[in-house]
Amino acid sequence: MASKNIQNQWIVHLATLGIGALLGYTYYHKRTTQRQPSSKSKSNSSSALTINTNNIELPTDIDEYFSIALSAAHEAGELINKFINDKQSKSDSLSTKSNVRDLVTQFDKNCEQIIVTKIKSAFPTHRFIAEESYSDSGSTRYNITNDLTWFIDPIDGTTNFVHAIPLCCVSIGLRFRKIPILGIVHCPLLNETFHAMLGRGSFVTNHKTKKTTKLQTNGTKFDNDEAMKQAIILMEASSNRSEKTANGMMRRMHSMLYGKEVRAIRMLGTCAIDMCWIAMGRADIYFGGRNNKIGPKPWDFTAGEVIVSEAGGITCLPEGKVFDCTQGRVLCCNNIETAQYVVAMALYKPGDI
Repeated sequence: MASKNIQNQWIVHLATLGIGALLGYTYYHKRTTQRQPSSKSKSNSSSALTINTNNIELPTDIDEYFSIALSAAHEAGELINKFINDKQSKSDSLSTKSNVRDLVTQFDKNCEQIIVTKIKSAFPTHRFIAEESYSDSGSTRYNITNDLTWFIDPIDGTTNFVHAIPLCCVSIGLRFRKIPILGIVHCPLLNETFHAMLGRGSFVTNHKTKKTTKLQTNGTKFDNDEAMKQAIILMEASSNRSEKTANGMMRRMHSMLYGKEVRAIRMLGTCAIDMCWIAMGRADIYFGGRNNKIGPKPWDFTAGEVIVSEAGGITCLPEGKVFDCTQGRVLCCNNIETAQYVVAMALYKPGDI
């Protein structure tokens, strides 16, 4: 009877949190905090590219973390939906950061405030590293500790948002002991929300059909030239326009288009959606960035990392090292065999970084 009362209290509590709570309870609520170790065996060569997460136990309140964060993502998404076609409001609030192509709007800041306020009010002891409020004071290490830390990109794909291109999203990730354990990428204009927890699977919810599907990367091993002819590649152009950055990007494109004759290259303009599309099997290989000063930041990667890994994919550094979200570059692939093949291509030369 006591356990029934506890369960009923949980249902009532989560129901008050709206859609975020409902999804949290339906897909992730467990009576055990011990996650199940991955059944996938890792070879010695693959372990050189992957982080060992078998010793990570999910916090006891992980389901509530997920529910609150998902609710916050939807609330921020409502703001994106409201203003996506409001050219005047976006123009009036537009400013730049590192250069004229590195855009930010007041809506980025408003979305971040919504998310941080909602999560912090529920979990005041947690740490936050969010794009619009973070100041690294010249540091590129971000002081990532073992504490529970939220990484927030309130609008990933701000340039797309400014130009009313629907490829933009809210990205919220949680690290524990520096390992990504929870990820939410809410794409309000696409009516999709990607979400994952370490050891519990990766999912996408389609809000039009109201269906949630377990994610699985494309099972093809792109580990030879013939297979690569079927690969869909995602990459991004940095806001940095130096000759060194441009030459490196063009050489990597040439290697894929001419050297490997891949099926297509696409630039979506958002790191988080790039990674989710790898997880969903819409694309097979994503690479981008340059270094910790010119390249994506930890808030761009954290949610996507766990979504990709739980779908069977891998995120690593392009030069063949275990992924470090502070390094500003990424290789994200549908499986380990593809990653090993792309690493061997040496897309990034020492001079690029």
